[in-house]
Amino acid sequence: MFSPEEIKKDFPILSRKIGDNKLVYLDNAATSQKPMQVIDTISDFYKHHNANVHRGIHTLSEETINQIGDVDILFVPVGGFFTLDVEKAIEVVHSIEPKVIIPMHFKVAGLSADLASKLASVDDFVAKASLRSETYEKYTLKSLAEIPPDELIAILAKR
Repeated sequence: MFSPEEIKKDFPILSRKIGDNKLVYLDNAATSQKPMQVIDTISDFYKHHNANVHRGIHTLSEETINQIGDVDILFVPVGGFFTLDVEKAIEVVHSIEPKVIIPMHFKVAGLSADLASKLASVDDFVAKASLRSETYEKYTLKSLAEIPPDELIAILAKR
């Protein structure tokens, strides 16, 4: 049976009081509160495995990839300006092997000439990644069932 009181026990911050009042947190658009399971997992990662994915060929980097486990959806920066370049993004995708890849931070129409000259286009990523590409005309999917099977690149576009 669903028990909100039992679930609240997993969120240590919800045991706080502000003055004489129980904390009620409704600002999830800004930050969501974390249950102890997430806090403990993140803490363990920082204590024992902290390394960037595919930034090095060493034990910590490999452990980080293994800690991630199976990934359904990967948002990957591909533009190359303060983000991964196309080749490095492809290496990350192949090391993590997500079911769905959503590229971000790439050249689009309407950017300043200066910024556009520094970014790669998503077409560069799609061509070099050799993965199937589909475009969705929605920002959100109603369910994971709407995501086509197998590995693909999903490019989100405004309506």
